[in-house]
Amino acid sequence: MSDTRFYLVNEQFNDIPNVLLGEYWDDITLLQRGNSVKSALQKHPKEVNKDNYAKVVKYFSHVIIYLSSSLIENDRRVHDSQHIKHLCDIFQGVHREHFSALTEVNDGIRYQVLPHADLSNNQAVITFGRCVYLPSEQEKPVYQLNFSVADKASLSFSIYPNQRLALVNNNPYGAQPSFIDWPFADEASILILQNQAGDKLEVLSEPEGLLTVTTNTENHPIISDAAGNTISLEVIHLRQRQQKPSPENSHSPETPDFSANDEKRTQLLDSKMGRADPIETPIDFDERTFIAESPTGATLELVGIAIQRLEKFKHYGFKQLRVGFSSQGEIVDPDDTTALGVLVVDVEGQLLVEENGESKAISLPYQWHINSDVQLEINQPLAGVRDDYIAFVHLKTPISFTLQHGISQSFGRGNSAQIAPRLLTQGKMISSDTHTADQSAEQVGFSREVALFTADDIGLEVSPKGNNPLWHLNSEGKVISK
Repeated sequence: MSDTRFYLVNEQFNDIPNVLLGEYWDDITLLQRGNSVKSALQKHPKEVNKDNYAKVVKYFSHVIIYLSSSLIENDRRVHDSQHIKHLCDIFQGVHREHFSALTEVNDGIRYQVLPHADLSNNQAVITFGRCVYLPSEQEKPVYQLNFSVADKASLSFSIYPNQRLALVNNNPYGAQPSFIDWPFADEASILILQNQAGDKLEVLSEPEGLLTVTTNTENHPIISDAAGNTISLEVIHLRQRQQKPSPENSHSPETPDFSANDEKRTQLLDSKMGRADPIETPIDFDERTFIAESPTGATLELVGIAIQRLEKFKHYGFKQLRVGFSSQGEIVDPDDTTALGVLVVDVEGQLLVEENGESKAISLPYQWHINSDVQLEINQPLAGVRDDYIAFVHLKTPISFTLQHGISQSFGRGNSAQIAPRLLTQGKMISSDTHTADQSAEQVGFSREVALFTADDIGLEVSPKGNNPLWHLNSEGKVISK
């Protein structure tokens, strides 16, 4: 196969005592040999300074980890794949810790574990590069590509909105599944290129000129070589971006008018946030996640934070999570001189407040008087999330975030989210020996994306991330949660 390292980098690790511990990301013994995940990423940066090639501007942040198929299957059967999930959390955490400032802001940091039958339980192969794209949980594909040889289906995969490149060949450790019955020479590849607007795909030969691409119809290119071998490709455009509705018909069939329920939805949100009497009557929610017209200067205002329980993280040696608050009710470092009080949650599920050198346990709901002018409301979480969260804290002054025009931004907590409060960076995790924990809250899964916001000329769209409930927008642009 020709050198495709410009598009794809493979690095193999052998003789690893326990591949699920993830020590090969930056283990010192591996670094001395120049053979670790960190050193591989450093050797192949995504972007360097055009005036100084020794200066790295950006590193790749989407990485596939290939492990033994039998090891992955065993973890699925015995541990419900928890060890694999934890490995991804570790890698994303240390990647974020080392390279967050050198990561493309809109890319996110994503790792995925895939099985490979040729690897032993002590081996791992990582794959990254320009043709490696790992979609977020919320992203929906825009293209489906179906490849066939001699009218027999051979390979199918999807292209996502923010994905620019895909590389198809017989590389067993590629970004896409290996083309098993690949009819061309090993050095040949098919390059798929999506334009910036997302409305066109190009099918190209890599290297240039080695293969011929013939387009008989718009969605059915034929790829062939000089020996007469061919691959047929079917390109299916799965969805189109919604067009901006005309002013006289802003509530078109694509954006139906659900305003009749807005007052009830707003009342329900207010009741959940503790600002109104609870509503006992269930409300049927619609599927409205889009509001038409350009939200010029759109901003998000964070009115409260959710404090996560520590019980399930006890085995990491954590004892407390501490969040400081200033005299104005702002989130600050609990050890900073501006911290007038500290909210503490411990691994036994107890909630405490510390102020004036004293600590006391509290029960919810609780009105915390930081000073004579500022009080924080601390309430019970919603019933559906009490297994994961111990308290909701309503901030005295909302935290405002400006939405970048035309760019989808994830909202949540920690560095995995592009828009996030300072809860994890300012909070402190304390280990059982009363020292700051060796592993950060980011590394053990506290970081999380919960929603995706997109503001452009068409309108404002909010979508859930992962297993979070679907959120809605009312006609005033308020987010209403199920």
